[in-house]
Amino acid sequence: MSATEGAEATPPPADDVRYAVGEKVLVPHTDKFYEAKVLKTEISPTTSAEASVNEEEVAHGLRSYFDKSLEAVLLYRSERAHAAKALSGGLVASSVFGAEHLCRLFIKLPDLLIAASASEEQDVMLWMSDNIGTLFLPKEKYINAP
Repeated sequence: MSATEGAEATPPPADDVRYAVGEKVLVPHTDKFYEAKVLKTEISPTTSAEASVNEEEVAHGLRSYFDKSLEAVLLYRSERAHAAKALSGGLVASSVFGAEHLCRLFIKLPDLLIAASASEEQDVMLWMSDNIGTLFLPKEKYINAP
């Protein structure tokens, strides 16, 4: 099979919902391209150890978002029972679900980050306000600008 034949048979991410829901099909689980493997393949050795560490951190964060958000926002209603069965053995989503669901995460990621950031920001601000006396210097300790 040529690459173009495979590409024609695969719905692009934009058509994913129409294909999965409209045709009432499920993406089969495979050990070939599950999410964690896709990310690991993408993180190639770099010349900089710092860049490599940063890439690993990003991949870890994506895996974490993927695992936590799959059942809540990445699955279509028709996929939920199939997913529950696939994850019933204690597997994490990133070791079962693949590129189709990873694309869904990338599409929803901006909204997820805004929601998480707002929640974390609020938590930090509340903590800071509760600890004003220990975190901030009193005005008397300020120094004059030159």
